[in-house]
Amino acid sequence: MATSDEAVGRQRQGLALAHLETVWQNLRTGPATLSQRRINALSGEVYRLFKDRFEENPGTPEMWIAVKAFNRATREGRISSPPLLSSDIGDPAQDALNAFGADMSGTIDALPRMPSAAFDGMESRFGWLADWVLAGYGEIVDADSRVRLLLAVERASTDAAITLKRYSRDDYSPDPVAQRFVPLEPPAAAAVATDAASFEDVFATYVRVPGKHGSRSAKTIRSYRSIFVEEFGIFIQTERKITDPLRVSRADIAAWRDHLLASGLSAKTISGKKLACVRAVYERQTGDGALATNPASGTLIGTDKKQQNREKGLTDVEATAILSACLVVERGRRAAASHRAIQWLPWLMAYSGARVAEVAQLRGSDVRKEADGWVMRLKPEAGSTKSGIYRDVPVHADLVERGFLAMIDAVGAGPLFINDAGSQEQNSERAKAAGGRLSEWVRGVVGVTDTEVQPNHGWRHRFVTRARAAGIDHEKREYMVGHRLPGLGDTYGDMGGLRAEMDKYPKEPLE
Repeated sequence: MATSDEAVGRQRQGLALAHLETVWQNLRTGPATLSQRRINALSGEVYRLFKDRFEENPGTPEMWIAVKAFNRATREGRISSPPLLSSDIGDPAQDALNAFGADMSGTIDALPRMPSAAFDGMESRFGWLADWVLAGYGEIVDADSRVRLLLAVERASTDAAITLKRYSRDDYSPDPVAQRFVPLEPPAAAAVATDAASFEDVFATYVRVPGKHGSRSAKTIRSYRSIFVEEFGIFIQTERKITDPLRVSRADIAAWRDHLLASGLSAKTISGKKLACVRAVYERQTGDGALATNPASGTLIGTDKKQQNREKGLTDVEATAILSACLVVERGRRAAASHRAIQWLPWLMAYSGARVAEVAQLRGSDVRKEADGWVMRLKPEAGSTKSGIYRDVPVHADLVERGFLAMIDAVGAGPLFINDAGSQEQNSERAKAAGGRLSEWVRGVVGVTDTEVQPNHGWRHRFVTRARAAGIDHEKREYMVGHRLPGLGDTYGDMGGLRAEMDKYPKEPLE
């Protein structure tokens, strides 16, 4: 209870137990629909969170201008991968400058609205704050209430940014914004519950024990916890009346699957995200001997094969349009790293088949001279690779001719296309964000708008198609793009062989 005073300890214990009972009572009664007044009160907690955290030392005006810019772009569906907003935000000014340039409002206005991405963006940026305030008051809410709460949290955090920007300019005049929030009543005291669910404990084991590629990322932990503990756990306890997650059967999971289908989720989302999460968490329990079999194993749902009306790779026309635009794109108000990302990432994907985040996190020190040519090493240390294993990819001669090495000499040994955040996880997130901005540029500026081809991932398919046509060895081609083959080691080692194969790869037909 964080006190040596016995009386205070008993008082705090009583409050904690009362709060816990509120949580379990809400679990038993199921998700609630929040009133507008309740949403206003909950969002007021977010406003006060930021104000209390930064009132004494509010930082710079640019810091809060950046928060407002990301909030607005997210709310309007203009960016698909916004950074998470929390009370431990550091200084996002440089990230905003990279994303939007100095004329933030003008850049955001010029970005296309993507209504289909708006909710995912709101969840990515404000979901943590919504979870924080709901957890603090033991609230379990329905889907509609969550959407309305996310919108209210965005408005509250934007209002907080406006207030704190004023404070940062030494203007501490009375705060009129705080008056718009109604007081938030604390949870009512209740009898202490005797049943204690342990979905959180089971999930904690999954997090604590590294997987085959090492520890889970913070993003994976947040996403999987939301699915396993909050979505799946609440359903099993309220609808199936099971509080022990180790007693869940395959039939119980099938019931949850049916519930998700009835809610309108696609089979692909249910299979690839929801069930995949539950299967992974239970697989840890199976591996530890707590369960004999994984109740989520096997095929619980099929997925309709998506119709394919064209090639998955970029066509010659699309590739030429993108690469030509890269050659003439002006920096404008972009940060130098963001400008280099637009200039070079499509070229690097075109001649490597690498994922956009893998090349976006590339550092100058990752490119080296071998006896038979230049090589770039894609490795998780720089941010991440999907397999968690490094690979060496020969630098194509056309990249050398176009000045790739000269660019590296000018930038130096550090990250080439992002600003170094100082940690692997943050650099990984920045690399993904750089890929998201590139995708939006290809769609909005270059005009590659066919939704059946991905503006970044389409290079991967194109590389494999052209490599196959050029007669590049199958195993070496698969190694270069980062695929795993049965019987192929984690490292391939034959750099000379890779160079000979890369030399077969034709130049992009620009001229």
